[in-house]
Amino acid sequence: MIAKPVSKAELAAMKKIWMEKKDRLVPCRKTGEEIERYLRAKYPLAETKEEKFLNAVSSNVLENEFEREKLGGALPRPKAFFLLREGAGAPLYEKSGCERIFVGLDLETGFFLVEGSPDLWDELCAFRGLDEKDLQNYVCTAVYLSCLEKQKEKGE
Repeated sequence: MIAKPVSKAELAAMKKIWMEKKDRLVPCRKTGEEIERYLRAKYPLAETKEEKFLNAVSSNVLENEFEREKLGGALPRPKAFFLLREGAGAPLYEKSGCERIFVGLDLETGFFLVEGSPDLWDELCAFRGLDEKDLQNYVCTAVYLSCLEKQKEKGE
């Protein structure tokens, strides 16, 4: 997860990783429904239908050209959840120290956002994978590979 401005040196490092690995990677991006099933199977969630949360997901897709193109003329189909502080969710709360962990997901594109847990964002990024367009973007590819490595280190 990129949570701060990226320096030119960091961008150059990302591009180097992409150049070294891009020809060996194949599209493997999961759908929004697959991501939702994964989340529901692994974590205790409370779904919210509040418009402000659903709009946050839709707006992130619609206001970002890279994500908006993935809609292919369709409209976003947002889902919004709060991770519960129990079961597999408890360690994420302990590590983050946050009061709430929010997960927004667009079923149409597979876009997701996580507030409150960089570890969960990294996990979802590694799970989701990349599509053909993502693989042409060196930042997306480098971030994905970094998230994959983190999951391997955790044994997942």
